[in-house]
Amino acid sequence: MAGEFFKVDSDRGKIAVFGDLRLASLPSLTSALHQAINVARYKGITLDFSSLTTMTNSVVAPLAANLRRLTRDEAIDFTLLEPRDGQLRTRLISLGLAHYIDYRRYPNPRMNSSDASVIQFLNHDERVIAVDKVINSLLRTAKLDRKNLAAVDWAVNEITDNVITHSNSKTGGFLICSKVHRTNIIEFTVADTGIGVARSLGIADEQEAVQKAIEEGVTRNKSTNQGNGLFGTYRLALGSSGIFALKSRHGSLHVTKGGEMHVRKEMIPFTGTLVVCQIDCENPELIERAFRFSGKAHTPAFDYIERKHEQEEEAIISAHEICKTFGSRQSGMEARRYIMNVLQATEKGTLKIDFSGIYVVSSSFADEVFGKLFVELGPMRFINSVKIINADSTVLGLIDRAITLRTQTGL
Repeated sequence: MAGEFFKVDSDRGKIAVFGDLRLASLPSLTSALHQAINVARYKGITLDFSSLTTMTNSVVAPLAANLRRLTRDEAIDFTLLEPRDGQLRTRLISLGLAHYIDYRRYPNPRMNSSDASVIQFLNHDERVIAVDKVINSLLRTAKLDRKNLAAVDWAVNEITDNVITHSNSKTGGFLICSKVHRTNIIEFTVADTGIGVARSLGIADEQEAVQKAIEEGVTRNKSTNQGNGLFGTYRLALGSSGIFALKSRHGSLHVTKGGEMHVRKEMIPFTGTLVVCQIDCENPELIERAFRFSGKAHTPAFDYIERKHEQEEEAIISAHEICKTFGSRQSGMEARRYIMNVLQATEKGTLKIDFSGIYVVSSSFADEVFGKLFVELGPMRFINSVKIINADSTVLGLIDRAITLRTQTGL
């Protein structure tokens, strides 16, 4: 965009960043880190973000991955100078990037928050937790039908699994996922600092490697892998007019919203592999149009809804899993979105909401979730579809009162 500006100034062990930090800015910052650490041999680095003006979510995972690699392998001690802009300072912390710059001062973001944050995963179990966390968050913030939710779930699982299976990254992988503001576009970024695509596939040319990697059935071992993870993810982005990017070492591939593919050699290499994908979930026919292997339509099996909520005759949601707190209207809005998404997606017909261990909710929370849900669904559908179980009598009383008052005022 015409208004974008980015500059990096290095002075001994201090690297100052000015302007807009986004994926296109990353090579400049990577080069400055390389010069200060590998050429000048500084062991203490101050990252001065005081003049930072904007930052995209997509840059967080690759930058966090590189910083963690430098902290682990090069024993670099990073210090953060926070942005002067208060909102950007808060965002830097909530996204988790502050933690990976200066881990002694900034804790990791809470896993139960619906806010986007970067998540590191070191093994398969941690990867599953990370994926479930981002899907849980999406269900609270986006409107998703089951097929498109399954497509996003499949793509995030495939790309993160590639990290554990193929990258040999000592610091695992880094994942961030969020809904693009004022759209129903889901964007996720996965980064690692492993051996890279070319080495994994046994291809010498790194530009050729990133292009081959998104072709159907390309894998280093066809006896154990189908090679459809990157291909299927690329097809989902292409089929919904979303962007797709794959960077590994000097190889860079970018697909625009219009479907144009650009492959080039990056002068400043990205250590490891980076995947950025946008999937527009507004199209209900996305899976049928884009998700085809060997010429046949494919539907992902055993999706998040089934894993989390359909293990019994009736679908079940634990209130603890979908709520940060039970005292705010904002938390109630997220819970209601989650419940509506699951209710519309489940094939069980009835949805149980388990309030075990919850002894009080605010009136605004009860109204936002159950009062509005009752009016939105209508009395008959609400009574037949939603069951509140294991709730304390005080909680039931607050919910009942919220429904009564909301039916008098409407939405």
